[in-house]
Amino acid sequence: MPLLAEHFQVYAVDLRGQGRSTWTPGRYTIDNMGGDLVRFIDLVTGRPVIVSGLSSGGVIAAWLSAYAKPGQIRAAVWEDPPLFAAEAVTPCGQPINQGIGPVFAAWNRGRSFVSGLATAGCDHATMLANVKVPVLFTHHFHQRDEESGMELGALSDFQADRVRQLVTGAGQDFTYRSFPDMPHAMHRYQPELYVRTVTEWAATLPDSAG
Repeated sequence: MPLLAEHFQVYAVDLRGQGRSTWTPGRYTIDNMGGDLVRFIDLVTGRPVIVSGLSSGGVIAAWLSAYAKPGQIRAAVWEDPPLFAAEAVTPCGQPINQGIGPVFAAWNRGRSFVSGLATAGCDHATMLANVKVPVLFTHHFHQRDEESGMELGALSDFQADRVRQLVTGAGQDFTYRSFPDMPHAMHRYQPELYVRTVTEWAATLPDSAG
């Protein structure tokens, strides 16, 4: 955050079920958390923002890219998001029980993804086809395990390419950056590289002031 704050006014939002938030079973859907952030942008920032999220936060950033109020989102950073791969039933590639599911199952909020509750009523293909802002997509460690045949990483190359097709099909700019040697949370492992990647991309946006 200090590095990003040299270029942007930065907010780190404590989403429901994270940080100091209490845990209320059954309340952790993408729609609910996206709605929380819509209200946060209205009440706290009061101006258009660049939204960024890692992993399931990247899925929420994708939701905001599609469904936030008009004018709220200028652009979005999706850091290694498990798009399609976080769905219990997906039309594209492996579903959650064949990929990142075991990791999500260990987290309170992640269990809602494994059960299918998180994505209920919010299929990723429809969401991506409704994206309305430019996107920076960073894709980290991803390969197929030769012994099991399972995809390793947040999402496969095939799924990432489908994400690109849907976003560009919606008429939006899609910047893809592959970092196959990076772990899932690049912003923690190499914050300087993450910040440089984001700021260089943001400088290409119309009205690029942070």
